Amino acid sequence: RRHRQTTVLAAAVLILYGVVFTLLAWDLVMSLDPTWSSTLFGGYFFVGNLYAGLAVLGLATVGLHRRMGPASPFTADQFHDLGKLVFGFCLLTAYLAWSQYLPIWYGNLPEETGFVILRTETAPWAFWAKAVLGLGFVVPFVAGLSRALKRRPWGLFTLCAVVAVGMWMERYLLVVPSLGREAIPGGTLPFGWPEILITIGFLGAYG
Repeated sequence: RRHRQTTVLAAAVLILYGVVFTLLAWDLVMSLDPTWSSTLFGGYFFVGNLYAGLAVLGLATVGLHRRMGPASPFTADQFHDLGKLVFGFCLLTAYLAWSQYLPIWYGNLPEETGFVILRTETAPWAFWAKAVLGLGFVVPFVAGLSRALKRRPWGLFTLCAVVAVGMWMERYLLVVPSLGREAIPGGTLPFGWPEILITIGFLGAYG
């Protein structure tokens, strides 16, 4: 009976998760740039959250494995399964990002392209966007192809750490340019105490 209840609740939570984070994506990110809209952004946002969440889960799993030592219940097969999940969500997130970018590119409408051009063609965001592409998608894709790497704790930890950093940078890239904050003289990114404290606050909520 409890197994059946868990199955039903799991499906309900997944649907609720998608709905809630779609609304949060619209209200907290897309609304910062009122001239831009995307019907796919909600799906992209919550799938990216799952991708980042799996990466943090991988970091926590390896950390617990190291802490427990020989008594650890985790096996190479479990590390491999978690690595495959991270790899799969890497592909899904990249696919949704491309699916969102492609119609903006070929539609070439000013109210749509401005959001992308600001982040990919103007300083200092252009370099940051390339770093997001590399850390969030390219490096995890190439590393995730290795079966041996995903089965080793240090390999899974490295893969998940790269994904977590890349997805944090991706969220920064989605939000901060829309706030109209000017780059610090010298072309560096506007990064200060607000960004640091917000990150610490979310880490505390996660913990």
